Amino acid sequence: MYNAEQEERIHSIAKAAMVGAVGYMEDELNEDRAKALKYFKQRELGTEIAGRSQVVTSEVSDTVLSIIPSLMRVFTSSGKFVQYEAGRQSAEASASQATKYINNVVFSKDNDMFTIAYNWFFDALLMKTGIVTWYWDEREKTEVEEFEGLTDVELAELVMVREANVTAHSENEDGTHDITVETVITTRKLVVVNVPPDEFMINARARSVQDSDIVGWRTRRSVSDLVEEGFDYETVNDIAGADVAETSEEQERLFDQIGVDDESIDDAAQKEVWVCQMYMELDVEEDGTQRLLKVTLGGEDGSTLLSVDDAYEKPFAMICPIPIPHTVFGMSMADLTIPLQDISTAVFRGVLDSIYLANNPRMLALEGKVNLDDLLNPRAGGVVRAKQLDAVRELNTTFVGGQALPLFDLINDMKENRTGVSRRTNGLSAEALQNTTATAAAQMQQGAAQRLDMIARLFANGVQDLCRGVYKSLVRNHGDPRNVKLDGVWQDVDPSSWDEEVDVRVSVGLGFGNDEERMQSLMMILSLQKEGIQAGSSLVTEAHMYNTLEDMVDMSKLNGVESYFQNPAQAQPKQPQQDPFVQVEQMKSQAKQQEMQMDAQMDQAKMQMEREQFQIEMAQKREQFQQELSMKTQQFMAELDLKKQQIAAELATQKDLAEVEMGGRGG
Repeated sequence: MYNAEQEERIHSIAKAAMVGAVGYMEDELNEDRAKALKYFKQRELGTEIAGRSQVVTSEVSDTVLSIIPSLMRVFTSSGKFVQYEAGRQSAEASASQATKYINNVVFSKDNDMFTIAYNWFFDALLMKTGIVTWYWDEREKTEVEEFEGLTDVELAELVMVREANVTAHSENEDGTHDITVETVITTRKLVVVNVPPDEFMINARARSVQDSDIVGWRTRRSVSDLVEEGFDYETVNDIAGADVAETSEEQERLFDQIGVDDESIDDAAQKEVWVCQMYMELDVEEDGTQRLLKVTLGGEDGSTLLSVDDAYEKPFAMICPIPIPHTVFGMSMADLTIPLQDISTAVFRGVLDSIYLANNPRMLALEGKVNLDDLLNPRAGGVVRAKQLDAVRELNTTFVGGQALPLFDLINDMKENRTGVSRRTNGLSAEALQNTTATAAAQMQQGAAQRLDMIARLFANGVQDLCRGVYKSLVRNHGDPRNVKLDGVWQDVDPSSWDEEVDVRVSVGLGFGNDEERMQSLMMILSLQKEGIQAGSSLVTEAHMYNTLEDMVDMSKLNGVESYFQNPAQAQPKQPQQDPFVQVEQMKSQAKQQEMQMDAQMDQAKMQMEREQFQIEMAQKREQFQQELSMKTQQFMAELDLKKQQIAAELATQKDLAEVEMGGRGG
């Protein structure tokens, strides 16, 4: 994109800017942050005396850990981290879809926004500033799999469905196949990450991130990560594994972890490279017009130019709990409480030393008059052998713990005045709960909450910068639509079609009390909305009631409003209201039709019954006729047989008579 001469000039300017920026290598700011982290961990202060108490009090960690839960509740309890509002009427649909997609997908599935917010707020409260960055991550990963005993059909389905590349294939005697396939998996998503404060770089004269000429992130990256992003392997491998001095802040942060030296890693792809991504405004064409560039440098001192690209934003959002006007770096809660922790530690150590000496006082022993082994043995009831009674006596030590204890109340009062954090507002003081009226307790809580509200509102500005940058990055880089489930409905979301003109409103719960009080407020609003609906007021619609119910479900930490209520926007449209006279006539017509249908059904049923009765009667008559016919046939046959017998008998008689007559004549 740029010629060699321009790239050389850009490299020279970027390298000089990196070395001169705040945050490069060791400086006073890094030392302050390292000290704050050391006090938070309650590590030894370097003032310890052997044989004396070495306890370290916890004012810094108590303050930070007391504020963070309240901030997390303020920003995350509503269930919506951000809400986008349309800048014009045509952008209403875009703003609504963006709110749901970014809250439910980008900040919930693609990124763990709760952890990111915790780390962000923690860095700001302890080390002056918290920084996050965001970028569009699109990379390809190759997976190799082996399959054995596949049939012809299974082989064809595998290759077609996965669109895999077969790298090895063998056919077995039974006709099955053994194959090795490579599948290229492409992932595309927007990534939000925390930037360690000691790795963030900015112009020394800057007042904010956006008005700074130079901002950047200098960190260690593995060779394999850089190659996946498209950088040349030979280039990054040549600058990998350099011996780089760590800042005091980094040393303190990694103090409890066991590190691995780069030189001990045999795998070249796992070696680390110092990479600095800088966003600079430069007059590249030397025509008086500046443009924003993203310059990526490699190496400890930026000796290698890895890439130069045009940029449309500086993707960093910074927060500070106590900003100082006209400077980018303010103060942290650690800056307010470190002096108090020094005082409290010294007093506490003195009290403990006084207790130790009161319980185990030093002894005065006459040399040569007492057995020192017996004296040094602390066994209860033990015997100390001495040559005279006054050979052993205690050195009196005055216990000063009682006089020192009021100092702790003074230190706590000073901490409360400086930070707004107290035992009363945290509900930790039983005495305060017993001896304070409800009104006074509420006033104390409200007064202490003002400092927290101020910090939350200051942090909300940084959160707005993050959410605005996330929205713009999605619009510019998203590409193909993504099928996701929003409001219980699967739908294709295409951020590239969103309107770029939107306003950002961070959903923070400031000034609304606790969850129970907010739920009561929502129930009161819902009751008023019901009354408005019943009265036919134009002030309230079903959409307003749905929004209230959605907030109530979110406040209850239940699993989505779509499980309990249907969005009116997704409901089937209602039939238009008709004229009452027409409705009456339609009802009469329908009733008449139903009556006619019933009469026809009754006639049909009657005919069916008559038909069935006729069939039954016919069957009975047929059976009766067959029975009578059978009886008459049997009777006829019997009479016929009888008649035959009579005829046969008559013939036999006549024959006998004839024979008799003939015999008489012959005689």
